[in-house]
Amino acid sequence: DPSSYEGNYFNFKNVSFHPKPKQKNLQIWMGGNHNNAIKRSLDHADGWQPIWFSAQELTEKISYLNDYSEKIGRNLDNFNISLRNRIRITNKSKKNPGQPETALIGSKDEVIDKILSYENLKIKEIVLDFITPDKDEIIETMEIMGKELIPKL
Repeated sequence: DPSSYEGNYFNFKNVSFHPKPKQKNLQIWMGGNHNNAIKRSLDHADGWQPIWFSAQELTEKISYLNDYSEKIGRNLDNFNISLRNRIRITNKSKKNPGQPETALIGSKDEVIDKILSYENLKIKEIVLDFITPDKDEIIETMEIMGKELIPKL
């Protein structure tokens, strides 16, 4: 179905979107780390996806999310929280300078421990960005995740 819109900042006429989603009720998630992003997500979306939070930081943000949802009367039963983070399993001494401290970088056991630290935070999904230019390292990381990490979750 073509849509049109006229607003203060943008306009469009008779625009169609293809391909159409197969799902009848497509979920909309919003991202952002600021409390205003949490408010927008609760006010207008089905989920919230922050990036690069430690488990402690995310605990604080989820507390804010719970407080705000209670204030506006939003039921969280069908609200999704999905964390996006960077991952690299490596034993190299220079693990990735310039990456945030919260990135999941380290030995296999260090990375697994970091991911498990999020376990009790009501996160339904973790989206991982592989931060290595080495294709073989990406494949090895995926194998470790499939064989050793996912069974622990």
